[in-house]
Amino acid sequence: MKKLLYLFSAVALTLTSCSNEDDSNNSSSTVLLTKIIETFEDNSTLTTEFRYSGTKLTRITDDDGRFDFTYTNDLITEVKYYESNTLLQTETYQYDSSGRVTTYVIIDNIDTDWGNKETYTYNTNGTVSVNYYSGDASSQTNLDRTGTITFLNGEINQISFSDGKIITYSYDNKNNPFKNVTGYDKINFCNQEGNGVLHNIIQEDDSTDLDDISTTYTYNSNDYPITSTETGFEVTTAQYFYN
Repeated sequence: MKKLLYLFSAVALTLTSCSNEDDSNNSSSTVLLTKIIETFEDNSTLTTEFRYSGTKLTRITDDDGRFDFTYTNDLITEVKYYESNTLLQTETYQYDSSGRVTTYVIIDNIDTDWGNKETYTYNTNGTVSVNYYSGDASSQTNLDRTGTITFLNGEINQISFSDGKIITYSYDNKNNPFKNVTGYDKINFCNQEGNGVLHNIIQEDDSTDLDDISTTYTYNSNDYPITSTETGFEVTTAQYFYN
């Protein structure tokens, strides 16, 4: 779900014409993101649409393919990625009795020699310890590195890896487009990166990368992003649309 989680993090946007749709939102309804239109430096675009059953995310479709979601009760337990109806990748999530994710696995259904796994331990000081494994589609037992995730005000503050890499996140105080999606808050640190749950990431600082990522937003009257501009490796803009 790396491609998906990139969408969940700060997606760059510029928008001047979605005010009518945004004005239809009101604080008494559950706000759900329905579409993102991204524009890249080469002027190419990517349109991504989101489908729900209630507040459960059932499918994400973009110009390349689709992600299909499976829930067990209110927890996301499987995501399958298809292109042209060919299954390319499968992700699975396991949880403890408290509904905390304990294991995340992503495998390649075409190149079955590739697979990654993450296991999570919840510490008494509020941090999460992670083991990162590699292997193939059947088994992932090679321990590549470990990590520690710290939190601040309900959001991921920092991910520190055993190889010295540290990723630090800063947030705005507005609403994240995915804050009302059932189960999303349980998996926002999977796949070696963090994503906002309540608020939006405005700065991502990577200690091993000179091209840190900054994102600026504009918001509708309910404090949800309607546009943003992301700068880092390249400048990306996009538009957010809601129900």
